[in-house]
Amino acid sequence: MTEPTGRPPKYKTPAEMQAKVDEYFIQQATSGKEYTWINKRGEQQTATLTPLPDWTDLAIYLGFSGRQSLNDYIGRKSRGNENKDLNLPNGENDLSFAYILTRAKGIIEVLKKRSAELGMCNERMIQLDLQANYGYVISNKSSVEVSTPEDKSIKVSFEAAGKEDKQE
Repeated sequence: MTEPTGRPPKYKTPAEMQAKVDEYFIQQATSGKEYTWINKRGEQQTATLTPLPDWTDLAIYLGFSGRQSLNDYIGRKSRGNENKDLNLPNGENDLSFAYILTRAKGIIEVLKKRSAELGMCNERMIQLDLQANYGYVISNKSSVEVSTPEDKSIKVSFEAAGKEDKQE
């Protein structure tokens, strides 16, 4: 039997990690700051803005060095329970850790997309984040199929001025 190598896991049980992830989301939702600015019409506005949860921010909050560490935790699910020395209760394994982080990543993704849709943040920054962290691909090619009176189809491809997000 081989001895485990590398640093010991940061969280001994999935429940311990879940509690810390929940704490992060609660902290983000309740740590708003009041901001005052002048809008386009020259009127003063004041609002309490809460920070948008972020994958890298969550990694640091959980005590990891960066987002790649969380991605590594998720990657374990394909290898099964390699940490047999943890003796996890109730049949839990590394899949439980991966599920917690995959769900947290999904929640962050949805919150970012909704914020962009509502105009609450810079859409380009969200677009870049979705590309870098969530596998979105920017497509700038479009095609149009046109039918002529003689029932002949013509397919035209062109570069579109606008870009749309797609997830592969």
